[in-house]
Amino acid sequence: MDENVNKILKKHCNKISKESKVEGIGIDSYSRKFNLSAHLSILATGIIKKNDLTDIAYNNGISKSQLSKLNNKRPYSIFEKVFYSILRPFIKAHRYDIYHDYIDRLYSVLAIDSTFIETMVKGSGIYQRGERRNGIKIHTAAIASPYPLPLKAIITPANVHDSKVFDDLLEYINEYISGNTVLTFDLGYYNLGRFMELKEKGINFVSRIKKNADYTVIKEETFNSKIVRFRNGLELRLVSLDINNRKREYITDILDLPEIYIYYIYMRRWVIEKIGCVCNFV
Repeated sequence: MDENVNKILKKHCNKISKESKVEGIGIDSYSRKFNLSAHLSILATGIIKKNDLTDIAYNNGISKSQLSKLNNKRPYSIFEKVFYSILRPFIKAHRYDIYHDYIDRLYSVLAIDSTFIETMVKGSGIYQRGERRNGIKIHTAAIASPYPLPLKAIITPANVHDSKVFDDLLEYINEYISGNTVLTFDLGYYNLGRFMELKEKGINFVSRIKKNADYTVIKEETFNSKIVRFRNGLELRLVSLDINNRKREYITDILDLPEIYIYYIYMRRWVIEKIGCVCNFV
């Protein structure tokens, strides 16, 4: 096979192998000689050159039985990870509307939001946005992408601020958070201390930024993307976009995604609004 192809495969296989060791999968435990990179190289050669796999394996010093053993023992999910690892740079360079299915495979988006439901019960809580109304709030944490799925809901009086429930929801969904998870939430949860904690825990997030936020620009990456420092020393990425003739600004600790993807990740939180609509209807 072309040496450049082998280099690409080896680079991504080494990355996945290291991640899998941390996860305790042990993908190379079945054969030290026939590691993931060598295995994938033989499979790719067979596909590209349309040659028999056993012949290719034999020419590389791998027996038919060893190839069969690895084909059965090595988890198929590992090859899927390598595929998307290779594909990721191409996703970043192209349009979201074409590649959003692949984005959904690369990132698991979790969302936290609340929904107000009006009630006739006096004292259930006064909701004061625009007008005073009695009601309750349903604070929800959900998987927003790739498949919408509510995970936890907490019901409070309507006058309980969203921010007070955030930590309880986050603790509950902690088991669903991994290296490819992005948490998104709106201005109701805006808190610089909270952002600092999320960053220290390694939890990627996307949120809105307050209009009166005090920060210093320390690096301009593009016309739409800057690295800013807040008064508590926290450094985040500020993404500014014109969406439907309106300026939208988002803050995130994700540095390597095109700006428009940050917007689409944030928009995934609307899945909770849909859940809230169902609750209102019921």
